[in-house]
Amino acid sequence: KKNPFWQFLWIFLLINSCIVFRPRQVDDVTKFLTKEDSAKIFPFDIGSINQKTEYITSSEIIFQRITANDLKQLILLKPYTWVLICASWCPISERAIYRYSELSKHIPEDSFQLVIISQDLNIKALQKEIFQSSYSHIPYLIDSKLYGTDEHVKQKKFITDFNKNLPLDFFKNGGVPTCLLFNQNAELLYLTGGTLITCDTIKKYTNLECNKKQ
Repeated sequence: KKNPFWQFLWIFLLINSCIVFRPRQVDDVTKFLTKEDSAKIFPFDIGSINQKTEYITSSEIIFQRITANDLKQLILLKPYTWVLICASWCPISERAIYRYSELSKHIPEDSFQLVIISQDLNIKALQKEIFQSSYSHIPYLIDSKLYGTDEHVKQKKFITDFNKNLPLDFFKNGGVPTCLLFNQNAELLYLTGGTLITCDTIKKYTNLECNKKQ
């Protein structure tokens, strides 16, 4: 007879852990970038954060490189910033991009922003995932020139550069999806993985209400 507790635990782990169905290598795809892919990557531009684009095709989506200092600039712009660190090879991460993009549309834009940051540079796969989510802002790529191309460590290097007082062990090995919720002072309000954040979670840590009729 199957134990219901272990059945529940197994389902929970499947929901919140990234089971890798796609190849993941030490290199974050940097050395495999084509000229076409490289043409979709631009330097960080703080002025484009509020730019919204309704993409007609996935190939229109462009990316900007981001460093810890760049992220600090973004956080200053809104009372609350939700950072989603993702990777193209992770199906759970793909689900998070879709679910959280939809959820963010129901939170007041003057108080809240969702920032999507990929730790790998598989441009075409990322374009497809972001296009399917209807995310309309510019997505970012952790700067490989500064943090290296090894996905097992680059996320932790990025976070260490941002704030070495955060729980750095959480970021080792480069697990995704990773969610960080900050206030405008760059203070970490909430940290988790997986896809279980809801409107209730946002309200608990920010007191912002979701507009569920939108």
